Amino acid sequence: MGIQTLVQTYLADSTAQADQQDRIQRRATNIAQLRAITQRFITRQINLAAFRTELETELHSGEDWGATGPGFLMNMNKLVKSHHDSANDVEAYLRDILRELNASNLGPRIEQLHTFLLSERARLRQTGKGNVAMAAGNSAFFLSIFAAWLDSPNQPDIYYLSLREGLYKLVKATIVPAPEGLNLGWRAVEVHTNAEHIAYVQLIQSIKSHVPPQLIVPYWAESFGYWAKNYSLINDSPPPPPTPKQEQFLENDPLMPTPEPLLTQLIREIQHEILVEEPVI
Repeated sequence: MGIQTLVQTYLADSTAQADQQDRIQRRATNIAQLRAITQRFITRQINLAAFRTELETELHSGEDWGATGPGFLMNMNKLVKSHHDSANDVEAYLRDILRELNASNLGPRIEQLHTFLLSERARLRQTGKGNVAMAAGNSAFFLSIFAAWLDSPNQPDIYYLSLREGLYKLVKATIVPAPEGLNLGWRAVEVHTNAEHIAYVQLIQSIKSHVPPQLIVPYWAESFGYWAKNYSLINDSPPPPPTPKQEQFLENDPLMPTPEPLLTQLIREIQHEILVEEPVI
């Protein structure tokens, strides 16, 4: 199956199209409020703690944007409780990251935040607080939600796991070619750098080139990626078990430590599935 056939199948799926329209309508109910709260933080009308509280209240009382779990609100809590201390003014840092955030500068901002959080984890580990640091691997999802609120006319995509899993599936099935620099993680497209963000944008644009322009609606990539993740492909079946001659036995040696940033990525993958703190993982 080629990408054009797959896109046409998606466009002909009435349930998927209804879900897409429902998502647009639900998010229209409170995007202005979320943008206003964020702008009030950027312009110093509220501090970081109040920012976190107001976002949490709005997300729980209206459309939640998939942001009430560990990838967003829990990370907001960590910024307030763990990173904002006498040694580090994370409130000012976050204001700078969010100021004028838009679709065109999202990639560099993701890389900037990811690099900062890696250094923060190292700093907090020295004080025995590394287990409460915000996961650097969540930088793309965390910032892309803000970008979607702040720059809605240009429709920057939100890096949901379901979207990235759907794209991973299409690349692995050779339905779409992987642009140079695309980061294929364990089960999803990963974005930690500007180069990886650019590769993601190229991949999405190549898919959208098969869609009539009038059908490109807000959150289209997110809707399509979620659909693709759950759509059965011929080569979705798991590989056959190894024959006896292929079996390998490993020595019972001590396990080697998992290096950064892979450790951060794997912890984030687990936290997308279950709500559990990093020390437990």
